[in-house]
Amino acid sequence: MEPKNTPTLNVNNECFQPKQTIPYVESFENERGEFVGHSTVLLTTALVHCQNNCGEVFPLRALLHSGSQSNLITHDEILRIGLGSLGLNCERVNTSICGINGISQVIRNKVSTVVSSKNRQFQK
Repeated sequence: MEPKNTPTLNVNNECFQPKQTIPYVESFENERGEFVGHSTVLLTTALVHCQNNCGEVFPLRALLHSGSQSNLITHDEILRIGLGSLGLNCERVNTSICGINGISQVIRNKVSTVVSSKNRQFQK
């Protein structure tokens, strides 16, 4: 069943276009050192708007994960939209998050901002 155009939903929009899938390895090696268990994961993304300290709104590609307890933004994106340089609730932290295969990443900064949908009907 194909989605239909409505006043708030445009099925010809870029968010309905196929996106790249990212391959990953479920099991690393068998006894002979061969990689096994290749499969593909489809990552859900959305274009959202992020507001900086001056009220300017910038588009961001967000990775959506319904089970996630955190919302993350890269340092490059913070600099691009002016969150870090304008000091928008930027706070030093020293914590780590654990990701795929138990790989840990240290988080050094925390920012607060308003993120909204493209049509501004949702914001948080």
